[in-house]
Amino acid sequence: MRYKIAAALLLFAFSAVLVLGGAGFACYALYAAFVPLVGNAYAAAITAAILLLVPSFGLVLLSLRARRSRLRSLEQAAAGRSPFTPSPDNVALGFLAGLTRDRPMTAVLLAGIFGAAASLFRDQK
Repeated sequence: MRYKIAAALLLFAFSAVLVLGGAGFACYALYAAFVPLVGNAYAAAITAAILLLVPSFGLVLLSLRARRSRLRSLEQAAAGRSPFTPSPDNVALGFLAGLTRDRPMTAVLLAGIFGAAASLFRDQK
């Protein structure tokens, strides 16, 4: 067990180093591209602004999109409409949708079991 924990920690450390190293190289590439145009100080400011504002703008867009999706599903639930069409194939989906509200991890495990069972039954047809 200790070896698995140590391996997971090493994998996490190596992946963090790779991600941060890649981000550092991206920062330097942007900085080096702007230095001949505007000078050292402005190149650093432009690079910092790009690397801070672009991800922030992306997070805002993703949160707005998630809110819109959440509102759409709430409107469907209030109207009494189901997001899926009732059929024998979607019985498991309806069961998982109800279970997800209470026990998400159980729903994930059951989704895997249902998916494996569905693939086995589809191969036999």
